[in-house]
Formats: sequence, C-alpha cells, structure tokens
Amino acid sequence: MTFYFASHKELSSFVLYVEGNINKFPFKEDCFMNKRKSICIMLVMAMVLSLSVHVQAYAQTIDKKEEEILETRYEHTFSTMAGVSFIDGVACVTGSVTGYQSRTTKINGFLYLQHKIGSDWMIVKTWSDSVNDWSLDLMGEAKGLSSGTYRVRFVTYVYEGNEPEEVIYISKEVVYTKK
Repeated sequence: MTFYFASHKELSSFVLYVEGNINKFPFKEDCFMNKRKSICIMLVMAMVLSLSVHVQAYAQTIDKKEEEILETRYEHTFSTMAGVSFIDGVACVTGSVTGYQSRTTKINGFLYLQHKIGSDWMIVKTWSDSVNDWSLDLMGEAKGLSSGTYRVRFVTYVYEGNEPEEVIYISKEVVYTKK
C-alpha cells in the first residue's frame, strides 16, 4: 500500500493519496489546534503506514559441494576437529572427537600428519588412541620437518554398542617455512 501526504501552510487543504484514490481534506486554522483530531489523524496515518510494510525473504543457492558438507550428519558423533600449528619448528598436532554421553560407548582415533609432495599427501607421522568413553582428545608433536604444506587427517570410529561410525576430518592446510 502506498500513500503520499502533501500540505503547506498557504494551501487551503491537504491531500492524502492512497492507492490511486485522492482524498482532499479542508484545512481549517483550528484543525491542528484540536488535539483530538490531530491524534486521530496521526493514528490513522500510523495504521496506514503499518499496513504498507512488506516482508521479503531471499533464498540463496548453495553450490553442490557446500550443500553436501552442510547436510553431513552423524548418528553417533556430535563433533570432530583437528589441526596443526608450528611453534619453534615443532608441529603441534591435535584431534578431538565427541560422541553423545548417553549413547557413545567407545572411540578409536587415528591422527595423521601429512606433507604435500606435488599433488599427493604423504604421511609424516601417526598417533592413535582408544577410549571406552564418549570423547577423545589426541595430541602429538613432530620435529625436524622440512618446509612445505601440511595438514592433519583425523580418522575416528565412534561406537554405539558394537556398531562403529567412521568419521574422517581433514584440517586446513598450513604452510611451514623452516628457519
């Protein structure tokens, strides 16, 4: 709904244009002196304004690869993450997986530090652990590494009873320059 309001001190009336209809009101000197009339006009205008609000929703297209990532859900695994950082030439590698406290009975975790050679990822070092619990934190260090691009591949098996669920998490790539 669209409306326009026009008035001027020297005009003898004011015009209210609402959806193709022109409404002309006489402009008396005491018109705005009367508080009740002024309040009524302001309330009518407020109601007209509130009816003119349009709500729009926008849909955004997500490419197929992102859509698959967003829809990945696991039955036994609540969250998983892994990463590598370099401190004074030492690679600090971490992996963490959490199941559901009421359902998860066992977790096996395998943490792989990988170095990119050409287009292939080569395993530099491996750590593993197993717990009869609903969460697992795995950490390791690697020294004497050459410069290059590294990442962590964290493979976990989260159990509910005897039924395992495999989750593979690949971290962001980190570029290391040997000093």
